[in-house]
Amino acid sequence: MFKLINDIETDWKNVFIEWYKNGMFKKVEKNLEEHTNYFPYGKFIFRAFNFVNVKDIKVVILGQDPYHTPSTADGLAFSTYNKKVTPSLKNIFNEIANSKCGTRTNPDLSDLAGQGVLLMNTILTVGAGKPLSHKSFGWQEITNAAIKYISDNNDGAVFLLWGNEAKKRKKLIDTNKHTIFESPHPSPLSAHHGFIGNKHFLLANQTLIKKYNKKKIEWQGC
Repeated sequence: MFKLINDIETDWKNVFIEWYKNGMFKKVEKNLEEHTNYFPYGKFIFRAFNFVNVKDIKVVILGQDPYHTPSTADGLAFSTYNKKVTPSLKNIFNEIANSKCGTRTNPDLSDLAGQGVLLMNTILTVGAGKPLSHKSFGWQEITNAAIKYISDNNDGAVFLLWGNEAKKRKKLIDTNKHTIFESPHPSPLSAHHGFIGNKHFLLANQTLIKKYNKKKIEWQGC
């Protein structure tokens, strides 16, 4: 675990090393040693933190846990490197189009991460074929701390909270400094109850430009 943290190339490395020394990763590390068949693969676990320094984060999108099928999870929430557009991604792409932010077809969201979008799952690993199987591993203590750290150390970001699990993190965010938009999750089970039509991608860009004087996100990608 320490090696994976030490390989992070942004300032999250120092943050995580400090947390590691304080014992925050002990429970997670023990659980992962006992359960070896999980996703994403080791080098991808902290990938979401490897694109952008804390102060440069513009948008935070929270997922729940990684995809639990082989060759799918790539360490970024909702993203996949197998070129398969998952049902949730399909709804996300539809809403990007609805927001008049262009047409997206690429399920690899690393281009968004490179623009300052932190795509973080609240649980960073999952057992193969077993959704939410790592929910008691201790990841939420770490990812909640990460959300709070962003809130304290970033001068203005947009948080897109989709679904009840993401909305629970609202209490960790200083709304005097940051902007929150909430809606149902993009899953097919809930997307048509308020995710579709939420215009979050347009609202995020408008907020970045007008409120924080930052460059917008090119959501359509390549």
